[in-house]
Formats: sequence, structure tokens, C-alpha cells
Amino acid sequence: MDLLSLPPELLVECLSHLRYRDLEACLQTYHHALCDIILASPLLLYRAELDRAGVEENPRLLTHLSIEERRAALREREENWMFLKRTSVHAAAFDFHATRSIYWVSGDYWIIGDAPDPALTRSNAVKMLRTAPGADGAMGSWRTASAEGRRRVIDFVAAPEELDLVGLITYSASTEQPGMDSLDVHLLSFSTLQPHPRAAIPVVHIHMLSPHDGVPSVTVDVTGRVLAFALFYRQAEQSVFDGLYVYDWHTGLRVCEPKYIAAWSPVGLSFLTPTLTLTPPTDNAVSLSPPEHIASLLLPRLRADIRATSFQFRALPNPPASASANTSERLARSHSRFLPLASRALLQCAFETENGGGEAPPTLHLFVLRRAALLPLLARILSTRSFPREVPWRVWGPQTTRFVDVEADGGMGMHPCTTLAGERLVSVCGGGADFPGLVGTAPRLRVRNFGEGAVRTARRRITQLGTGSGYLETETAYVRVVEAEEPLSPAEEDTITLAHELPSSPVSPASAPASSRRPSFLAFENAAEVYSTLPYVESISRASCTYDAVEIGFESVVGVEFGASLAVRSAEVVRFG
Repeated sequence: MDLLSLPPELLVECLSHLRYRDLEACLQTYHHALCDIILASPLLLYRAELDRAGVEENPRLLTHLSIEERRAALREREENWMFLKRTSVHAAAFDFHATRSIYWVSGDYWIIGDAPDPALTRSNAVKMLRTAPGADGAMGSWRTASAEGRRRVIDFVAAPEELDLVGLITYSASTEQPGMDSLDVHLLSFSTLQPHPRAAIPVVHIHMLSPHDGVPSVTVDVTGRVLAFALFYRQAEQSVFDGLYVYDWHTGLRVCEPKYIAAWSPVGLSFLTPTLTLTPPTDNAVSLSPPEHIASLLLPRLRADIRATSFQFRALPNPPASASANTSERLARSHSRFLPLASRALLQCAFETENGGGEAPPTLHLFVLRRAALLPLLARILSTRSFPREVPWRVWGPQTTRFVDVEADGGMGMHPCTTLAGERLVSVCGGGADFPGLVGTAPRLRVRNFGEGAVRTARRRITQLGTGSGYLETETAYVRVVEAEEPLSPAEEDTITLAHELPSSPVSPASAPASSRRPSFLAFENAAEVYSTLPYVESISRASCTYDAVEIGFESVVGVEFGASLAVRSAEVVRFG
């Protein structure tokens, strides 16, 4: 039977499973019957626009609207983000000493440390502010999550939408072993701030340690029942406690024994999938239950006198624990009408390099990783049944990552990994030397959108409405598409040839691509190999700002001004959704 001979309702159901670009291809066939069916179905068009934007709707907040009203709301949201049209601005009022020693943006919430002693910047609680205004347009009030006995909080993880969870990692003097310190995880309900009802052991003890070992650096993440964190004890004489720890937070039990991670500095951790984590030192992908090192994703080779340190990873949202989880239940606690698809969310990776002698300050490097493009590559590695493998940068890097010019972005040094949500990366840029049309050096808000649909939409808008300059200028923003970077020479077709050594092909600075001549790229032995096939949309606000740093959630940006030490002097919540 011919597909077009199906009844219209069955044909619509078949078409509803296509990606937006496939529907566009159907329309470009100019087949009258097919085009009429597509254009006559508001639901089909709405699903395609959700797919193009890389988001899912929140049924709790949208089911009372018609399909056309939802489409209008989605279009308004995407328009606001592309052209940086603010829907509201609210100043955050502080009645406590806010410290940047610990901080996070989790979906609809901005979370920051509460330090009772401003001189020490040590937090004994975290404060949480909902960034979505209420029905009356007013911001919510601060809520406090603290551990029993107001213990020192050294890090935390929050998953309010899917898990209703906030986990506080605390460091305190042991009440059971005098002279020793205790590291613990306190599992609280995000909504009630009481022990989480699903946690059989609300306070999970990790280990005892000597005060001489010092406070560890912690990176923690959670998805489903799996709580994982990486510890690094800088002051410890031996690295017996350094490593990856994996717990089932429902039972409070370890999934396995800690897995040692060799490191010289704080380590990063993030979930690629509910069963795969990404950890340093060489970007090891680790499979959970029990942890097994399956691949090392090699970064561009560094110069002999340079080493990489201080890895951080970030993805928002994390992959849901179950692909079949009910959307209404999973998003029941969200205050956003539209949320980024976890399957499309980028992973933000930041690391520092420093001279072996330590004569110069460290250099920050930041790149985004398209998780959806990396996973098929890892699947091919796993199919060989012979791992761990070392995957050269040229095999995985150019088609799945893009380095960001940190030198052109202010305010990223203290918080490189709270500036990404979904496929959007936010920063403060100073001046317009790298963007035609901008005048002056005043700081401005910059948003990069790596979504494929956003790039296609922006290209079309620039072609239709642009002046031939290659960018759009509106009352609120300048917008352009930053295209993929070209390799120095045509890339060979690579079928995962895994090897220890990267091919050496030095080039002169004059012949290297412009991107390879960034100052930060001088740390790499062959900067010409650092290029990307990922384009993105860049939006820069016309209005200047006074923010020292910016962070991003699902529907808003938090702009922060710093005070002395790690204190926060002021903050604004700017809504675009």
C-alpha cells in the first residue's frame, strides 16, 4: 500500500514520528496532498516546532491551552531568547551572607551557599531561590536547606524536578571518634527540606579521616537512584580516599567499592547516560554497576611543559532515569512551561592548564560536547568487545565538541560550568571587537545557542531580514550564525582507528585557522587540529550590563555582582521564557 493512500489521521500519526528537518523535506517536495495534510495539522506542526527548539512541554502548565496557543507561547519563547527580549527582571534581596564557595543553577532554582562568618566563607547551609515568578509576578522567598547540627556544607547536588532531591555533602568533627572528622551525605526532599521519604538512610556516612587530610574537593551528580561523586584531597599525604564513589541513594548503600582516579587537582564528574559517567584525568568514560573504565577520550595533545588540571563538567538537564518515565509526573514540580530535552543537552567541559614549573597563572579552557553525537561513537567502541581504548582527538573531538573563546568572555573564571542549560551557553562579553556592528567596550550579555534547529532558523531569518551584513540587528540584540570551523586540510574519513599517538602535522601560525591562534590554544602542541564542525547562533544584547558573572537556568539568566572575597553583593533574575 502506498503511504499517501492511508487515511489522513493515520498519515498524520506516521508523520508525527519524523524529526522537524524531515518534515521540512516533505514540504519541499511540493506534493500537494502531503503538504496539505502537514500544514492542516496544528498538532503535527507544534510537535515539529518543539523538536526544532529542542524542548518538551510541561503538561501541568500547558494542557489548559489550545495547540495554537501553545505554539504561540513556544514561538514567543524562542524569539525572546534569540533576540534577548526580557519578559521580567527581578532583583534578589539578601538577608544572609551569600558566598560563591558553593553555588548551582538547577532548572528553575538558583542555589548558593549561606556563610555565617563572612571572613571564612564557609557554608553551613544552602539557600534556594525560585527564578520563576509566581502568578502575581513577584519572586519567591529564599528557602534554606541545612544538615543536622548545621554542619559545614562543602558541596551539594539538586534535582528538584524529577527527584525532589537535594543532597548535602558535609564535613564535620566526628561525634563517634574524637579527634577524627566525618564526611557524610544528607539526603533531603527539595520540597519539604526534611529527610527524603525514599532515602532509607537519610544521612549516608562516607568515611572517617584525619583533620590533617583537610577538606576534600568534591564534584557530585545524580540521575535516577544513582548518586555519584568524585573526591580529591589536596592536603592528604596519601591519595587513599581520592576517587569515584557510587551510591544507590534510595538504599544508602554503595554500588561498588570506590574507583581510584589519579589526579593532581579537583576532578569533574557528569553523567553521559544513566549508566555512563565522564570523569578526568583523560576524560574516562566509566560504566556504572560496577564501574568499569571503557574508554579514554584524548584531548588535543599538550606541549611537553604543560599539564591539565581542575576539570569541571556540567549538563542541565541530566538524562532521566527511565526513558519511559511519565512526562507529567517527571515534570510535576517544574515551574517552566518548556524544558530542554535531556537527549539534546550539551555537556560543558572546563579544564585549566599550567606550566610544569608553575611560573604563570593557569589558563582556562572550555568546550561544549554534544552528548548525542558522542554516544554512538562510544557504542561503536563497546561493540569491539575490547576496551578500555584510547580515542584520539581527531576521531571524536571535531564532530562532537566546540571550544569557546574564553578570553572574549568575562566572568567565566569562577564559574565556568554554571553557564549552560540545554543547548544554550551564556556569558558576559566586553565590547564588540569580534562582532560587526557593536560599538564601545561596555559589558554585554552573550548567549550562544548550539541547537541545530536554532541555527537553521537564524540562517533563514538573516537571509530574509538581514541587510547583507551577515547578521541581524534589532532593538534588543545583534544576532549572527557562527559557522563551523574549517580544518587546515580536508579531513580523512575515519572509522575509529584507535592508537596511542596522534599524527603530528605542525603548521605555521600564519597558515593555521584563526581559531587555532587564540592565546589559550598555545598550550596545545598542534593547535591547528582544534577545530569544530558545530555551528551556533550568537546573540549579544544591545544594552550593556554591570554583571561580573552570569548563570543560566531553563527560562532565565541570573546576573551577579561580586563583593569582597567570595561574597555576592547583588543579583538579578532576568526572564526570557
